[in-house]
Amino acid sequence: MTLAALTLACSSSGESTLGSAERTKADGAKPAASSSSEVAERPVNEPAPTTPAGSGSSAGEPAPVDEPGGDELDEASELPQPAAEPQPAAPALPLGPEPGSPEADAELAELLDESTLTQEEFDAAFRGAGPKIEGDQFVFGDNERPRGRPLVEVGTPSASGAKVTPSTLADLADMARASQRDLEGCYALALGKDPNLAGSVTLGLRFDAKGRVETAKIEGSSPLGVALDRCLVSVADRWSCKAAAGASVRVPLKLSIATGD
Repeated sequence: MTLAALTLACSSSGESTLGSAERTKADGAKPAASSSSEVAERPVNEPAPTTPAGSGSSAGEPAPVDEPGGDELDEASELPQPAAEPQPAAPALPLGPEPGSPEADAELAELLDESTLTQEEFDAAFRGAGPKIEGDQFVFGDNERPRGRPLVEVGTPSASGAKVTPSTLADLADMARASQRDLEGCYALALGKDPNLAGSVTLGLRFDAKGRVETAKIEGSSPLGVALDRCLVSVADRWSCKAAAGASVRVPLKLSIATGD
């Protein structure tokens, strides 16, 4: 081979090798460019909105609801309120004497006098708690009854069956006279049915071991009638006298109408 041909062959081989190397270099640079392009086109995540300082809430929690201010509350309180329904007025009570007073008892007696209530019915209703009528308050008016005041006189008691002393008899007399107005109340009511009723009776009493009346009754025949007898006995049922414990006692009563000024 000639020198010229060898030189040409070496030149061609070098150009071929150089060309292959340049192509290989170019091909290796393409992926890098493509990677840069992909990075440039990839979307960048936007930062999350920041919460203002002092808001008191963290990420993920709902925002607080605004509450009405003082001005809004004042406006609400100034709104017209519904008018309250009027309450019914209490019924007026009738005026009259105080229950249990002498005036009330006298008024009751006058009403009973004009009613059809019998003495027996009254006694059944008030047994054990006889009426209390002050004699000075109960004076008969101008009608078919004589004008006057019912009077019940308590005599000197007698006792037997126990150690009775003069002091015991005095205590028994005081006990009976303390209920004189109650006894006269019974008499006054009976006079409303029979204006001429009067007479004397004897209360027979039996005291128990504690000095309380155990039994009471009207001894013998009575001119006063069954209804008045029961009323008088109902008053005596409430008596007690420790000094007369275990004794049998007799208390005389005289019923009449006191006339005059």
